[in-house]
This record gives sequence, C-alpha cells and structure tokens, in this order.
Amino acid sequence: MEAAFLSIAIGLCAGMVSGFFGIGGGVVMIPAMIFFLHLESRIAAGTSLAIMIPTVLMGVAAHWHFHHVHWRTVLWIAPAAVIGTLIGSNLTEVVSNNVIRRAFAFLLIAVAIRMIWGK
Repeated sequence: MEAAFLSIAIGLCAGMVSGFFGIGGGVVMIPAMIFFLHLESRIAAGTSLAIMIPTVLMGVAAHWHFHHVHWRTVLWIAPAAVIGTLIGSNLTEVVSNNVIRRAFAFLLIAVAIRMIWGK
C-alpha cells in the first residue's frame, strides 16, 4: 500500500513539474523511484519513459491549445531524439547501474548550476 501511495505522489509531482516547466517528468520521477521505490536506475529510466507516454500526450494537447508548440522545431528534433533514445536505451545494457546513477546526478547538478548562474 505504501508503494502505491508513493507511486501516486511521484506521478502527481512529476506531472505538475512536466506541465509547468516543460521538462520531462523523469527529472522528478527517476530520482524519486530510485530513492522511494528502490528501483535500479535503468529500471527507473525505462519505467519513466513508459509513464511519460500519456503525460506527453496530455502536455502537448494542452500546450497546443495555448499555441505553445513550435512544430517546425518538433519536426527537426523529434527524429534525432528518437534515434538518441534508442542509442541511450541500448547503452543501459552495457553500463553499470552505478555509472548510470552518477551520470544522471551529474547531469542534474550541471543543469541546476547552469540555470542558477548561466545567462
């Protein structure tokens, strides 16, 4: 029961962050699933991607309604992102869980520093 409650809380927080900031809810979900649900990094990443399907559909619909989607940019970035996702997913099979977790933590720290002190 506790896992179900934590999962719902993670989903609500991730959805709000995703809708408000336009970032993947994985920024919230992955650390939360690792910390609270004790999932391995690669399992949390795959689970996050599966969860993001309905979240992305709702977010795009809402932002499309408000005319917040630049479709020309979508047409250029989306195919490359799909290819990158396939490459990254395959890399999780050859990289240790600790390396994945530390790399993700470093990415979050680097983004935070850039957002705080960047231009």
